[in-house]
Amino acid sequence: MSDRLIERLNELQGLQDGWLNGRGLAPTEDAIEVAFPLAVALKDDGPSLFPTELGGLKFEGAGFEIDISSCGLSRISLDEEEASE
Repeated sequence: MSDRLIERLNELQGLQDGWLNGRGLAPTEDAIEVAFPLAVALKDDGPSLFPTELGGLKFEGAGFEIDISSCGLSRISLDEEEASE
């Protein structure tokens, strides 16, 4: 369980619309709902978690990214070269 990621998710849950220089939508409940079990499952020394401009969330780790859209759809991208290092 990643306490660091859960704490970060709680921080991001408090963002308001306009968080990015007057733009940027706050993460939606759907995005947060999808991100929570990932934050629980990932290791503490694992990925970072960022908001996206359109109300979604993004996990970025060594060799992978998980994009969660504002409607809760997710996409996993793997960089096999980076993951094997």
